[in-house]
Amino acid sequence: MPPGDTPRHPTETYFQDNNLRAANCLLLLSNDRFTEFDISICRQAVQYKIPVIMVISKGGQMVDCERKFKEMELDRKLTVGEFQEIIRNTVKTLKNNVERELKLRNISSIAHIPLFVIEAHSFRQPNSHDCPPLETEQLLDYCMKIMAENGNQYSKKT
Repeated sequence: MPPGDTPRHPTETYFQDNNLRAANCLLLLSNDRFTEFDISICRQAVQYKIPVIMVISKGGQMVDCERKFKEMELDRKLTVGEFQEIIRNTVKTLKNNVERELKLRNISSIAHIPLFVIEAHSFRQPNSHDCPPLETEQLLDYCMKIMAENGNQYSKKT
């Protein structure tokens, strides 16, 4: 898709111009927060009953920063348990930030949209990255579920 919220692809007409209502599902990717453009796409998708999934795609960078900060603070490497706790807390914090942002904007119509935090680099280069894939497997499972549900809807129509 072309980038949105630009003079050639304004937010107001992006959904229609790119025929997004024909999509079976939309994945909205963000580094750590969602823009007004993303929210507009979500609202329109909900209006057309198109499943939407919000994805924070660089959660591993935040995990790595938190890990390094904690190791500096403790002046030692973290234990496996401590690292797992940083992962859980970071994922929870990122999700809470998005949920709080949506509430502050008074956007209850899209509050139910699933949100996943992933680290894609761990799949592309598994040995070169310390952070695990976070919720990537859950995201893929959820996408498969949506595909199966959509497949059942289409087979009932024909």
